[in-house]
Amino acid sequence: MIFDNRLAIVVLLIPFFKNSFFDYFGNISFIFNALIFIESILFFLLCTQETRWNKYENCIFAFLIWTYFIAPLVHGHAAPSIFYFCEALGIISFFKMGFKYNQENTIGTASNLFTVMIILNYATLFIYPQGVGVEAGTSLYLFGLRTGFSLYIIPGVLLNLLNDIQNKKYFSVNTLLTTVFGTLALLNKMVATGLLQLLVIGVLFFVLNTPKMIEKFNIVIFTFIFFILDVVVTILGSQFNILGMVAGLFGKDATFSNRTFIWSKAVQKISSSPIFGCGADNLVSGGTHMLQAHNQWLNIIIEGGYVSFALFLIGLFISVSILYKSKAERWYKPLVICISAILIGSLAEIQTYVPFIYLIFDLPILLKENEEEVKHAQNFYNYTSI
Repeated sequence: MIFDNRLAIVVLLIPFFKNSFFDYFGNISFIFNALIFIESILFFLLCTQETRWNKYENCIFAFLIWTYFIAPLVHGHAAPSIFYFCEALGIISFFKMGFKYNQENTIGTASNLFTVMIILNYATLFIYPQGVGVEAGTSLYLFGLRTGFSLYIIPGVLLNLLNDIQNKKYFSVNTLLTTVFGTLALLNKMVATGLLQLLVIGVLFFVLNTPKMIEKFNIVIFTFIFFILDVVVTILGSQFNILGMVAGLFGKDATFSNRTFIWSKAVQKISSSPIFGCGADNLVSGGTHMLQAHNQWLNIIIEGGYVSFALFLIGLFISVSILYKSKAERWYKPLVICISAILIGSLAEIQTYVPFIYLIFDLPILLKENEEEVKHAQNFYNYTSI
C-alpha cells in the first residue's frame, strides 16, 4: 500500500505545495497541476468506495460544488479557478485514505516534508532576495507571496506536534526547526499576520500545558467570540469608528494597511450578488488598484455568496465542536492552538487558496474516527480471546 511507503507519500503530497512560484520554472507548474487533478479524482473515488464521508467533509464538498459549479451556472458568472477545487478535493481525500491505512506513517512523513519545505522556503529568501518573480506587485518565493508563508508554516507546526505525540516527545528537533525557520522567514519579510499567529501558537502551547488551563479553555466560546469580533471589526468598524477608538488609545493606525477600506468595498460588492456571489470576479477597489478582500469570510461570500459562507461555517463548527469534546485526547492541544491561530489569521488573510486549511479542520474528525476504530478493534480482540 502506498501509505506504507514514505517516498510515495512525499511524491504524492509535493504537488499540493504548488503556487505561482512554480510558474517560473518550465513545465513544473503544468506537471503539478496535472498531478493534482489526477490525484483528486483518484483518491476521491477510492475514498467513496472504501470509507464514509463525515459531516465536515460533506459540508466542504457542498461548499465547493456550490461555489465552483452551481452558483456560476445559475448566476452566469465565471467560476473561481478549478485548480483550487481540485486542491481541496485532493488534499481531503489523500489524508482520509492515509489515515485509514497508515495514520502514523502519513503524519510522520508529512511532518518531515513540511519541515524540509519550510527550511527551503527560508533559503529562497537568500537565493532570490528580490524574489524569483513578481505577482500583483509582490515578490514570489517558494511559498508564493510573502503573506502566504503562514499558510504552510502553521500546518507544518501542527503536523510536527502531532508527530511528537505519536513518538511520545514533548518537542522534537523537527518541530524546533519548523518553528525557528518559519519564524525567521516571517520576520525576514515582516509578515504581521503570520507573526501574530505564531505568537498565538507559542502562548497557547505553554498555557495549555498547564493542567488547570486545559479545563478552563473552551474552543467553542473562543470561536464564537472571534466571529463576533470579526463581524464588529469588518462590518461595523468603518461605520462607528470602533477600530479608530481602540487603536487611538495606543497611537496606532486603525486601517491595518488599508484593510478597513478594502473591507468596506468588499461589503459593498457582496450586496450586488449576496446569494450567488461573483465567482472569479473577486477583486475590489484598493484605492489605486484592485485587490482581494484580505479577509477569509468576505472572500468566501464574494466568490459564492452567503450560501457558500453558511456551508463553510457549518463545517467549521462541526470540526470545532468535535475538538471541544475531545479534551481528553492527546492531540487536543496541538489542534486547539493551531486552529485558534488560523481563525485569528482569517480576519486579515485569505486561507482557502492553500489546501491545507481543509485538512486542519478535518483532523479532529479523522483522529477521533481512527481512535474509535482502534478501541473497537481492541474490544473485539479482547472479546474473541476470552
